Amino acid sequence: MPGVASRPSTSEDWERVIGVNLTATFKCTRTALGVMRSQESGVIVNVASQAGVRVQPNMAHYSASKAAVLQFTKSVALEYAPTIRCNSITPGLIETGLVRQAWTEYAEQVGITFEEARAQRLRVIPLQRFQTAKNVSDGVLFLASKEACTITGTNLDVSAGELIPR
Repeated sequence: MPGVASRPSTSEDWERVIGVNLTATFKCTRTALGVMRSQESGVIVNVASQAGVRVQPNMAHYSASKAAVLQFTKSVALEYAPTIRCNSITPGLIETGLVRQAWTEYAEQVGITFEEARAQRLRVIPLQRFQTAKNVSDGVLFLASKEACTITGTNLDVSAGELIPR
């Protein structure tokens, strides 16, 4: 099944994806660090992607931007420890309108129904379920909590097992 993001066809496509995913992460982190450094505490949780961990076709610009977010997170964690923690979260597939559109297009291309395309995708997820925004927010809340006070520079995989190497 093709990736949700399309191939970068121009330098503008590349710059837009890098800007949204990496530059915005940098700017938000920089702003948050200004406050956190003055109070000598804080937690940053960046949102990465499975595409930053596992290479996928037709998503070079997106994969590169999210892999960079993972490395940026580790760098921030090292630079601002011990008073500020920085982690990332890798969400599993969330069934959004954009994802449903990609499944519809894929189904039409290969001559199957939307339901069959959806079921194909679900079969590769070990826990056999898509993620929800709540699953992701629960992971973020955990990383920001006192229970995670010794966790920094780490990526939390909230993908229902999809990133387990096979």
